[in-house]
Amino acid sequence: MVRLEGDQESLETWPRHNDDPANLPADAFRTDGSAVCFAATMGPGTLGCSTGAIPQGPAGWFGANVQAHPCRLAALAELTPPAIPPLSDGLYHGERLDLTKIDLGKYLGEAFKRQKSAARVVLHLAGTARST
Repeated sequence: MVRLEGDQESLETWPRHNDDPANLPADAFRTDGSAVCFAATMGPGTLGCSTGAIPQGPAGWFGANVQAHPCRLAALAELTPPAIPPLSDGLYHGERLDLTKIDLGKYLGEAFKRQKSAARVVLHLAGTARST
């Protein structure tokens, strides 16, 4: 049935697939021959582009963009921590802190009240933070 104006309700679903739309090929969204159709206002035919003309993209593009790729991370013991600059200008440059003895957020809040932060602050953190 061709409707020139207004809306029509249908029990037919569109697209006709129950899969995640991100996993469907472009042709799954064709409106030709389906219960969904919007007339183009600038020319003949339906609204939208020809989905068959959309390139599929390189093979394996989805997995290459979504799946994690293995990479080797250096163990922390292999890394040399940056040196904490000496306190010579009155600014807070950092220090070594034991997280089993302090609440880091509260401690730094108080430290920045006492001293202005340097442009670069280096903290050497040890222990495990307490969970609240």
